[in-house]
Amino acid sequence: MFHSGDSYVGEWAGGQSHRVGLQRCSDGSRYSGDFKAGVKHGLGCYHFRNGDRCSGEYFGDKINGFGVYRFANGHRYEEGSWHEGKKQGFGLYAFRSGKTRSGDWDCGALKNSLVPSDAAVLSGKLFD
Repeated sequence: MFHSGDSYVGEWAGGQSHRVGLQRCSDGSRYSGDFKAGVKHGLGCYHFRNGDRCSGEYFGDKINGFGVYRFANGHRYEEGSWHEGKKQGFGLYAFRSGKTRSGDWDCGALKNSLVPSDAAVLSGKLFD
């Protein structure tokens, strides 16, 4: 148990969380996965106190690389790239209704959207 109220169970090296472990935060959130020198680093899953969760590759305490973010309300951002905790590059956002939005993301914002998945493209024509 730390002074902050956080706790950690897992492997240690040099007095820091290192390799595989579980960190529980005083605010109710938790992270299970890989650590390196006291920070999230490698594969893991962060569970937010509101029910959202983010699984994927972590680097320097932030989601970085491939990751899946699932919202408590049923929406999810999946098959996406992340950079320093923000959506970056190609990704797919799926609404709980089943509709999707995909395209290129920059600093967490969708910049270039592709045709929505509820439509089909055939020979260059759009059919609903």
